[in-house]
Amino acid sequence: MENQDPSHTPAHQNNDAKYYRLAFRILVDFGATLAIPALVSAFLGIWLDRHLGTKPWILIVCLFIGFTLTWMMILRKARLYAKDFERIGKERVV
Repeated sequence: MENQDPSHTPAHQNNDAKYYRLAFRILVDFGATLAIPALVSAFLGIWLDRHLGTKPWILIVCLFIGFTLTWMMILRKARLYAKDFERIGKERVV
């Protein structure tokens, strides 16, 4: 009887697939979380500066607010994804 490598069992491959799906979800979610607030705050700041004649002050304030909110969202999401990662690890079949 041959010794099978446990990493080639269907249960192990299914668990690996869960890690890959989680990684892809993190990549997409964090990318959007970084890009969208930065772009929205930049466009809003530029638009307000043009209409109010305050160039570049409102842009600077909007970017600061956007980056602060982005940092807070990243921290919150990182905690949630850490829990998902731990949950998958507990389900892992040895």
